[in-house]
Amino acid sequence: MNPQRQEIITTARTWLDTPFHWHGRLKNIGVDCAGLPICVGRELGLFPADFDLTQYGNYPQDMLETLRLYCQERPKNEREPGDILCFRIREEPQHAGIATDCDGDGVIHCSIRWAVIEHVIDQQWEDRIVGVFKYPTVD
Repeated sequence: MNPQRQEIITTARTWLDTPFHWHGRLKNIGVDCAGLPICVGRELGLFPADFDLTQYGNYPQDMLETLRLYCQERPKNEREPGDILCFRIREEPQHAGIATDCDGDGVIHCSIRWAVIEHVIDQQWEDRIVGVFKYPTVD
């Protein structure tokens, strides 16, 4: 695996068990699903240190469009560990995570019920993926 992509996954794993907190951006204190990829990106210099997006409500329907503004979209079948995944919850794209190599194909994301977790992408999660994005400057 590309060392830069491995670094994204390694950094994302340092956020595991961070509690859910709406608009949170502090490791081990609180983060939300949009904040996790933002914070990982800032930590690795993939986004500017002052980059953030917090103008979203409880159901950020514009998540897909926002990711398209800042990241490079990729075909779903070409995703790689270290990519940002956008998921449909209910009918709208409103959840984000980071693809990992967990048992071949996994995701790290912040769940409102559990905090930051990592698990395999099963068929239910696979069917929810509506967008795959590369961080800026990642090969």
